[in-house]
Amino acid sequence: HVTENSTEETNDNKNNNETNNRNTSNENINQQQEEVTLNYTAKVGTDTLQDGDIVKSGEIIEYEVQITNNSDEDITRANVTITIPEGTRLIEVNQEYDDDIASNNNEGGNYWIEKEDRQIIQNDLSIDKKATIRYKYNIRAINTENANIESKVTLEYGESKTQTKTISNTLQ
Repeated sequence: HVTENSTEETNDNKNNNETNNRNTSNENINQQQEEVTLNYTAKVGTDTLQDGDIVKSGEIIEYEVQITNNSDEDITRANVTITIPEGTRLIEVNQEYDDDIASNNNEGGNYWIEKEDRQIIQNDLSIDKKATIRYKYNIRAINTENANIESKVTLEYGESKTQTKTISNTLQ
């Protein structure tokens, strides 16, 4: 009888070990890094915005898109589309303003230029293997109503592969 119990325990331990090995194997598969990683962040000043955070009218939001090619192959013909949310304006630094400041010839003017564009599109990008590209842009919150602003970036690459990231904030 003791021998039987001992054998059963051995079989149970063997089954547990097989189950643990399968679980470890599945965890390793799940931990494999994606071919391409798309990160999307937003900041007001030095504060990083999280989904649902409040943005005030007039504040400037800096977005950063970061695309990392984790594969051992170059990626070609990648397309990035950034949607500028309603209630905001895409803004760029006024280069003339910067030139005036540098030459101490500032006759006034605006540091930021508002653009009418509702999308930023970058087509046919190439991303070297194991490389990261970054793209930053700024928007100004202009709507004073309580509204949801949703900024979205879409990355298309390879054979119909698509990744999308969205950041939603409340505008007051």
